[in-house]
Amino acid sequence: MKGNSNMTLRSAAWRKLVAAFVAVATLLAMVIVSGVASRQIAWADTATASGTLYQYVTSAKLSQRSGNDEDWKEVTATDKLDPSDENLQLQFALGFELPAGTLSKQNPLTYQVPSDIEISGFSEGSDTISGSIDNNGTSMGTYTITKSGLITLTFNDDTVKNNASAPITNGFMKFNSTVQGLTNGDGSSWKFGDDSEITIHLNQSGDLWANKSVVSSNNTDGTVQWKIVVGSEKGTNPDDKVTITDTMTGNAFVAANGFKVTDKNNNDVTAQCGSAPVDGATSFTISCPALGAGDTYTVTYTGKAPSLTDGYTTGKNKASVDTTDKEGNKLHQEPEQTVTWDRTPNPSKSGELQADGRIKWTVKVSTAGSLDGWTLKDIPTGGVTIQDITLTNDGTGSSTKITGFPYTFPEGSAQSYTITYFTTVPTGSLTVKNKATLVPPNTTNGKTNKNSGDISVSYDPVTKAGNASTLAEGSTNRTNNSWTVTIAPPTGMTSIPANWTYTDTFSSKEYFTQYMTAEQQTAVKKAIEDAFSKAGLQSPTITFTTSSITEKKH
Repeated sequence: MKGNSNMTLRSAAWRKLVAAFVAVATLLAMVIVSGVASRQIAWADTATASGTLYQYVTSAKLSQRSGNDEDWKEVTATDKLDPSDENLQLQFALGFELPAGTLSKQNPLTYQVPSDIEISGFSEGSDTISGSIDNNGTSMGTYTITKSGLITLTFNDDTVKNNASAPITNGFMKFNSTVQGLTNGDGSSWKFGDDSEITIHLNQSGDLWANKSVVSSNNTDGTVQWKIVVGSEKGTNPDDKVTITDTMTGNAFVAANGFKVTDKNNNDVTAQCGSAPVDGATSFTISCPALGAGDTYTVTYTGKAPSLTDGYTTGKNKASVDTTDKEGNKLHQEPEQTVTWDRTPNPSKSGELQADGRIKWTVKVSTAGSLDGWTLKDIPTGGVTIQDITLTNDGTGSSTKITGFPYTFPEGSAQSYTITYFTTVPTGSLTVKNKATLVPPNTTNGKTNKNSGDISVSYDPVTKAGNASTLAEGSTNRTNNSWTVTIAPPTGMTSIPANWTYTDTFSSKEYFTQYMTAEQQTAVKKAIEDAFSKAGLQSPTITFTTSSITEKKH
């Protein structure tokens, strides 16, 4: 066979001959209306094939499969095809018989596929598929298929001669399509012969999804930006609207901030859905055109709480979305969301080591509400003493000294302060942990303790420097690398807390490995012992281990 299709005639003798061909047909039947994709659906009149072969067609069967690796399965009268399945393949199989003497009168024979089934599978730049009509390796003629769906069967002289006295029975033709290639949609019917008709039905059950979210909220003015997103994977009933009703609790619509509905391409379709609600409304309803497969609507607007408490204030929003699918089934979604305005203070904290060994701590406290009556507690670890506490009003820049913690903010306090103080050098530890905690004056409106989390500042008693490298004696690719390590009390400390351990690990790179020879290990051990002896300290325990990577002692 030649070309992209297949035609076969099978028979034990020339008296029973079988003809077959396979083609592929695809057509995308989607239109865009006002930015919303919609499948055109019609209960179509029966389409009829034509041509000189039409009168000899005796049967018609439709099969389906979801991929090339699956077997074909016959489509029954109760089956519904999924119009959203882009992998769904369809195959039409037509049986025909040619009475004796047919080819002597009519050769070639033609068959025109109904116009709403488009044949494809053509090579690039070609308008025709052609091949050989074959019967177990014996040529019986040729066939051609054009893009317009015209199939021409041209039988050779030997076949015409045999048909003069014997019919060709059990002949069949096959051609493929996809569900998108059936352009008349649900209820499409085709007459492939006088007594051979196929009618298809599509699964028009739809889907609907919706979600509601808070884009942003403002703890100062009590506004909230709401967003509703509605969509459908398969599309909804084109004859029905998508109705969105939204109900706000604890907040109301702010007209000055706008109201907008956009489609999946971010086109403004507000006018197609209705008008914006009035200022102060706590509910609204809009009706938008049907959703096509993969389409969405996004509704954005602003709500505002009538008032905010000195703790937590909540508002709710519930949307109700209703429509039907293409089979008339009701589709309903009810997304809802809660917004919380937080007017409680939030402390943050940082620490920085100073040149004199002390640590400077900075605590920032701010709120959209009131600090009156809140108490700041701050207890650092490490046996340190708190010094020089300064309270600065972030709004005015004015500062005042306070004597210590806890500190309670008096009535009429500002909304934002920065508190700085110092801690002395720790004893018995190289790390100071600190956490600032705000305790509310009461627990109304959900108020609870707020803290900055543990913040740590560490002292480092170790400094290390690399010295010049020298080429190892007798080697062209090995060097001796020298390092200097200093272990001493950090600035401000008179000693390092006991029971410390110092570990030095050699790193290995892609192109070299660092390790110590036995002689170098002996020299390092002696240098450490001498250093401790000179400092008047007891000699430490020194251990050399083997790296799992380099398997070298170090």
